[in-house]
Amino acid sequence: MKHSTGTRFRRTAMAFASLIAVGSATASGASLDSRGTDFWLAFPQNYTGNAAQFSIFLSADEPTDVEISIPGLSFLDSVPVPAGETIKYLLPRDVEVRLYDNVSENGVNISSPVEVTVYGLNRQQYSTDAYLGLPSDVLGTRYFAMGWNGSLNGESQYLVTATEDNTSVQIIPSIYDNCPFDSEITLNKGQTFMHKSCADGDITGTEFIASAPVSVISGHECANIPTSITLYCDHILEQVPPTTAWGTQFLVTPLAERRNGDTFRFLASEDNTQIRINGTLSGTLAKGEFSEQLLETASFIEADKPILVAQYSNGTTFDSVVSDPFIMLVPPYEQFLDRYTFAAPTEGFRSNYVNVIVKSNQASRLLLDDKAITPDLFSPISNTDYVYAQVPLEPGSHSLSGAVAGIFVYGYDRDDSYGYPGGLSLSEVASVENVQLFDEYRLKEDEACFSARVSDLQNRGLPDVRVDFLIELIEGSDRSDEDGVAEFCVSAGDNPGEFNVRASVGQLTAEGSVTEAQVSEASGGGEVIVGGNDNGGSGGGGGCTMGGTGRFDPILPMMALFALMRIARRKNAA
Repeated sequence: MKHSTGTRFRRTAMAFASLIAVGSATASGASLDSRGTDFWLAFPQNYTGNAAQFSIFLSADEPTDVEISIPGLSFLDSVPVPAGETIKYLLPRDVEVRLYDNVSENGVNISSPVEVTVYGLNRQQYSTDAYLGLPSDVLGTRYFAMGWNGSLNGESQYLVTATEDNTSVQIIPSIYDNCPFDSEITLNKGQTFMHKSCADGDITGTEFIASAPVSVISGHECANIPTSITLYCDHILEQVPPTTAWGTQFLVTPLAERRNGDTFRFLASEDNTQIRINGTLSGTLAKGEFSEQLLETASFIEADKPILVAQYSNGTTFDSVVSDPFIMLVPPYEQFLDRYTFAAPTEGFRSNYVNVIVKSNQASRLLLDDKAITPDLFSPISNTDYVYAQVPLEPGSHSLSGAVAGIFVYGYDRDDSYGYPGGLSLSEVASVENVQLFDEYRLKEDEACFSARVSDLQNRGLPDVRVDFLIELIEGSDRSDEDGVAEFCVSAGDNPGEFNVRASVGQLTAEGSVTEAQVSEASGGGEVIVGGNDNGGSGGGGGCTMGGTGRFDPILPMMALFALMRIARRKNAA
């Protein structure tokens, strides 16, 4: 199901009499996001001992029965999941993968007739972390691991799970791994392969190239963060997205209660990747390299090539706050969604939070559990037109809707913690090479509909990519269909014949003047002829160039004011 959002403006003497965002829904099958009907999860080894418990949390928008199987353990069960509730399911302890540099049979398959959201929890007293499960339809064939350097309390590790038989996986070891595994392995469906580094080695930057989609989970048995002398260690893990879902623009926010900032890592998949923090060049990375930064305030991260970003909670003694380390991947702005169902653990943590990031003029539209978020909770993110809030959560199931936003869920207890992104889109935003704005709009009854197409290097239309539109003063978004075309409609009664339109995906932008489409006389007035250029697109159109200003351009409000004045002059002259 596709969703569109728009901003409603008050009518003024200078503005269009009836130019109001209404959006458009584009139906094109299941969305490429963290909700799905089939998952392959796995659980790497926790801190030394045999006390860890492994569970999954399941939630859905409609009632369903979820099947849970571990083929290698001959385990099969089913659990009912009521609509809007979160169900915790405890897995057998034998699911933990302990054998490393060898193949195991510990893959966990989760299937449902309707879409569900799945979180994995690897819990041991004083050593816990959780991760967001990624469904099979968004898994890929190229990944990089994100972990932490080894210590006396455990090793950096990754875990690969196959979704198809006879899957070959080429493993290119990290330059930081002191005991690298450099080989090609073959896995059948549900089989797993785990590797651990040694001494103070780190698996971060390990590259995986597979012949079929695989799941990759990476982290650490029990990491001391930010240094080996920071107490106390904690298990960390995340299911990493394929490189096709990486992005270039990130909004990061501080964790509630922490006093001295959080640690971040930025990992590159291509050579000569430049990283900027709040507009200042932070460094240039080669493929598989990462940089590390302590940030105390909400910040805007930008890269000229797709990167993976991770936020780490520091150990308790770093700032004397009751907490512990965890890793939490940060989705790029391009992968934010407009609705979420998520959960906070029902036991074991004294405090739970969700950090919410949203555009400042959309904050009032957000609904957390069907209630508006208190405006005083929001703070600005410097150098952007975005705000964030740190909202306390009760244990259990929650929902967020009303506007495109990013969410991050985490919690603390004495020498324990967890954190994970509350959900994200996983469309191929890293593959987008062109944003093409159609140079004519179509009138559909009382709506003016504007279109843009996103494509890759081979001009292949990319589905389910969120395209952000700015139409004079109106802004909104839509997700592209199977042909890569997104459409956003506004209600326009007394509209001019020409609009200034901007369509963006991250840093890629197409903008220009869009005029009303011509109606073919031969069709009896019913056929709309769109576009007039032969430079690609679906249904014609194009001719607008790409820029690099993206959605974080601080001059947008000024552009909108000038556009409003120009419209008023044109109407007065008429």
